[in-house]
Amino acid sequence: MKVIFIRHGQSVGNHYGLIQGNLDFNLSDEGRKQAQAAALEIKKLVGKIKPLIFSSDLSRAWETAVIIAEKLGLNLPVPDRRLRERNMGVLQNKHWTTVDWEMVNKFDHKINNLESRETLLERIVDFLRFILANKSVIGKTVIVVTHGVTLSHIYHFLLGVDVEKVPHVNNAAVHMFVLIEKNGKIRGRLNG
Repeated sequence: MKVIFIRHGQSVGNHYGLIQGNLDFNLSDEGRKQAQAAALEIKKLVGKIKPLIFSSDLSRAWETAVIIAEKLGLNLPVPDRRLRERNMGVLQNKHWTTVDWEMVNKFDHKINNLESRETLLERIVDFLRFILANKSVIGKTVIVVTHGVTLSHIYHFLLGVDVEKVPHVNNAAVHMFVLIEKNGKIRGRLNG
């Protein structure tokens, strides 16, 4: 199965350098332009194929997905909470430069209301198993619009790369993967 993963366009929170997590921010004007450009890039990847599109239910991802769906003449995206950004707990709405990320990574389990990496991976894997098993999706190309930290963990899981070594995923970045489930294990490889 081919899956096109995309990070949402720039949000108002991104513009101001805020840690968003599960806070709901709309796209900025720049983010809307990025989503339109991403739709054109996806169009080149899929040609005449009409992919299914799934999205985080948070506004910045949803709005990106709707723009892509409209540009490609697709049905509205299917919202899915499993695609949400990692809940950053008490760090949400702080400027990202004010946080000691080394300490966060070392003591993330002790930070108030911070979603653990394990919990984030569990919901990602649950979503991937869902699309791989879903009869309405089998054999189709799927577009998944989600968030930066979530995508880093998806790439970590699919490619077997240390999450700390996954490069930063830019707003509206588009990556196509081929997903395979074999003997109960899900693996992916970048396509192109």
